[in-house]
Amino acid sequence: MRSKLLILLVLMMSLSIGCTQAIDWKKASAAGYDVTGVVGTQIKETVAPMCTDKKIPAVKCDKMLDIYNKLRTAYRTSGQALITAMRATDAVSQQQSIEAYKKAINEVTILLPQLITLAKELGVDIGGIK
Repeated sequence: MRSKLLILLVLMMSLSIGCTQAIDWKKASAAGYDVTGVVGTQIKETVAPMCTDKKIPAVKCDKMLDIYNKLRTAYRTSGQALITAMRATDAVSQQQSIEAYKKAINEVTILLPQLITLAKELGVDIGGIK
């Protein structure tokens, strides 16, 4: 249930960018962005020692690390684009940054559920997400 709620929150965050006139997109985007980073980091920090101790098969560890690294790259790219959009002083620059953010956050909304699903398959309890 919590993982569905988290995924819904991340999806809502990415959709909120399209509603810039209706809501304060800066606050909504920043809040969703923070949650995404916490969950991704929490999974990595939980699984890494399990991989080191060989409690998880190497193939699964490699897959998790691959997804995490892609997620981290997309997360950082979206964060930089979001910061740029928030600091933009003209509509054209802001819109370009918002489009870059949308593209990167779309990758995040694909990768984060994959990471959560793999963690759940391995029986990893991450902050109550199981």
